[in-house]
Amino acid sequence: MKTLFLLEGRHRFFGADGGAGVRFVPTCRSRFIAEKAGVRFFFRGNCGRVCFYSSDFQKLNAYADDPLDPLIFSFLVMAERPDFYNYTELPDIPAGHLLVGTNRQGQNDLSIHSGKPLGPSSLVDASLLMAEGVLTGDELASCPVALLYLDYSGKNGRDLLQGALEGIPQAYAIYLGSRKTYWRYFIACDDDPEHLMVEDVDGRVSFGAAGVMKIGTRQQYARFVSDRPLALQWKGKASFQLKRKRDGRYKTLLKVLPNAPSDYLHSMEINGRRVFVSDIFVNHYVYGRRTWAK
Repeated sequence: MKTLFLLEGRHRFFGADGGAGVRFVPTCRSRFIAEKAGVRFFFRGNCGRVCFYSSDFQKLNAYADDPLDPLIFSFLVMAERPDFYNYTELPDIPAGHLLVGTNRQGQNDLSIHSGKPLGPSSLVDASLLMAEGVLTGDELASCPVALLYLDYSGKNGRDLLQGALEGIPQAYAIYLGSRKTYWRYFIACDDDPEHLMVEDVDGRVSFGAAGVMKIGTRQQYARFVSDRPLALQWKGKASFQLKRKRDGRYKTLLKVLPNAPSDYLHSMEINGRRVFVSDIFVNHYVYGRRTWAK
């Protein structure tokens, strides 16, 4: 069995650990073409492999030149995690439009090769896709994140088929960006938080004190907000520490502050512009208390 092409979803939220929180679903038309041309789909997590038998190579070539049923494969990119849209940066998508990654020359940006996340230039009027028979109204109603459209018709398609037969299949990836939010830390305090500070060990991000929030008559939290929106990330990379400065001396209280969560965020207006904010409550440590919080 030969590999026709490979699929992968990549997301900056997960970094080098891989994963994308998406899965590929072949459209009805793709399943129809695959059944007739002897193509088989294999999916696992955010990856896919599309294969054929060498004995079906001539049949595939014939479909590449078929003007009625050309060899075109399309896949719905579906969100797998409930917090997907929280941690994913997507452009504003007008009603009736869909993000499309394609290998067809001259259409959209070739984001499936460039490593750049799908952006505004990848938007396509979904009615045109339905008129072409690429996807159905029900498939559009299933709210896919995007569509991957792979054209294996004509001479270019025959060249791609020949490469696959010779063991050089194409690899396509849908790239997705990580949403950026203002990170706002809430540090539980039993003592005066005046001398507290959040510091970036790498010196790239600054955190400003944003007052104290009181809950009830006893619990209070010192607030610190990043000076810029920061990309949400699954784990690692962040190098923020909680420190105390007193009498000109610094003392590290927490060597690693947690990353912003992806399961909840909210928006607010700053200078007439809507921004997203992630609240990070640090409850496992209480400043001014000699023992860990229970």
